[in-house]
Amino acid sequence: MYFNFALTSLIEIPAHFLAIDNCERIGRKKTVIIYMILGGIACVVVSLIPAGTERTDFIVGRVIGGMLGKGFITVSYGAIVVWSTELFPTIVRNSGMAITYVSTCLGSAAAPFVLELDRIHPILPFGLMGGLAVVAALLGLLLPETRGRPTAEVFESKNSEKATETIILNRNIEDQNEKIS
Repeated sequence: MYFNFALTSLIEIPAHFLAIDNCERIGRKKTVIIYMILGGIACVVVSLIPAGTERTDFIVGRVIGGMLGKGFITVSYGAIVVWSTELFPTIVRNSGMAITYVSTCLGSAAAPFVLELDRIHPILPFGLMGGLAVVAALLGLLLPETRGRPTAEVFESKNSEKATETIILNRNIEDQNEKIS
């Protein structure tokens, strides 16, 4: 038990350095997506290795697969922190990061309950975590890359002239309301 805990802690050290390096070399989006998919695949593979057996090769396979999954997800998470701060415009960055942080806390709080799914079927805990990681990576394809781009200050509109007109119109109405009062 202590050995596995030590391994899961030690795997984070190279994973964070790998996240920093990959964010700069290949970009935030690619780092998140590639490592999230690799982590998801590792978790799904672990779910397919029989548990509760005395066979050493199965035990070692599950530990190695679990550590690889943990490492890949840690790389992805390190890149998500960088990427998400750059995705949110300055005007809502604090709120966006708060929502992101709360979501990660909820996921961490749910993890012990996910492990209890083992009672229903042994494939469920790692299979669910791996499947959700792959789905999250695929959803990440919908978001833009932020490496080398300036951070947005405000929300951009596809039809910026209409947005400007709306703001000016709203200000004029507010000015007229103040004059009436």
